[in-house]
Amino acid sequence: MLCDDQDGLFKNHLDNPKDCAWLENGREGHTDRKSKNCGWGPYLITELGWNCPQTCIWYNKSGCWDPADATSVAGMSVRASAGEMTASGENQSSTACIDGSGTYENHNGEEEACDWLHTEFRLERNCGYERHDITPLGMRCPWSCRDYNACSMPGVRR
Repeated sequence: MLCDDQDGLFKNHLDNPKDCAWLENGREGHTDRKSKNCGWGPYLITELGWNCPQTCIWYNKSGCWDPADATSVAGMSVRASAGEMTASGENQSSTACIDGSGTYENHNGEEEACDWLHTEFRLERNCGYERHDITPLGMRCPWSCRDYNACSMPGVRR
């Protein structure tokens, strides 16, 4: 599953190498440490938060992404928007930074494809930027939204 925390050390909000156990800190739910690494409010998701999706589950609202079950996505995670399913239920991609091939709801409630996200205005309103929440379009177009998520971060496991 793509929602499993990764082993290893990743940069936190202070650019210090930390693991998912440090981020979890024995505390469930929202914490200051998680807020600063999992992408909450004014904070962008860090390399650590990106690689600890299970620990950040209260922030990314994703539930888990099971490649065998196209209905298992429960919310807004770029991580959860990983793969497109074929008609036979096979996963076309095992990476989390691949744009979906369908159309999805944008910030105006209209259906658009990922290639529609070609202007800064559209990206900011759909990819999760400052006061704009990520939309279904932004969730399913992580590569198009890479400047607004961890897909462009060096060292991120995809």
